[in-house]
Amino acid sequence: MAQAQLDEEVVYYYYLYYTVVLATILVVVARFLVVKLRRRNSGENPPPGPWQLPVIGSLHHLFGALPHHAMRDLARQHGPLMLLRLGELRLVVASSATAAREVMKTHDAAFAKRPRTTTINAITRNGVGIVYAPQDEQWRQVRKLCVNELLSPRQVRPSRPPARLRPRGWWRPWRRQSEPSR
Repeated sequence: MAQAQLDEEVVYYYYLYYTVVLATILVVVARFLVVKLRRRNSGENPPPGPWQLPVIGSLHHLFGALPHHAMRDLARQHGPLMLLRLGELRLVVASSATAAREVMKTHDAAFAKRPRTTTINAITRNGVGIVYAPQDEQWRQVRKLCVNELLSPRQVRPSRPPARLRPRGWWRPWRRQSEPSR
């Protein structure tokens, strides 16, 4: 009797174990399919890039060699336009002049503004000013004010050193030394 009860408990735990394992596998597969379908239906068509690790992305491809050599090798492998993920930041890298020109020609509005991070917001008081302000009517007015007032000849002239303090002829001693002797 005790043996039969023990066998029933073992069978029960086996069923419980296999049910948990099967449920875990189903959840993982469902999650994988949802992510794949969401990527496929998102409308994005990102450029090719190197394979990525979960947390660091493509950073491991940049280690071991000088960074510009690693980028050159990645460009040879994946083409002049590639997608890199550095941590959580996704970057599209244009590694040739023609690719960069084409990207800047077709997506110039996306590059007209700078990314707003918490640090930038803290330093610039939420992007107020010229450098990090969005390119709109207020930005144009501030830019016009700076050009007309701060960069006018009347303001720039006092900041130039007087002509008597400018180094004139500082190269003459070396020029004399470099002339062939007669």
